[in-house]
Amino acid sequence: GIVVACGALYPLGNALGEIACIAVHLDYRRDGFGNLVLASLERRATEAGLERLFVLTTQAVHWFLENAYVRTDMAELPIERQTMYNFQRNSTVLSKRI
Repeated sequence: GIVVACGALYPLGNALGEIACIAVHLDYRRDGFGNLVLASLERRATEAGLERLFVLTTQAVHWFLENAYVRTDMAELPIERQTMYNFQRNSTVLSKRI
């Protein structure tokens, strides 16, 4: 009766998409739900014809690196996404070819 995990995929054009808002309920973080959500989002991205994904994160850099994402320079983001970047959050930008 509760949501234990969620995530979002935002297609941005030019075969690029953003993975965002992956969250897992504290009581379920060791049960693989994050991996299931990420795999599902990547599968949906592939089905939508996307070729590359990126993510901005402040907390889960290590987890995305473990899932084959690589650190990416902010300059590789679409210009409209660069202008929305919040320097106070100091998010790490990672990307992955799918």
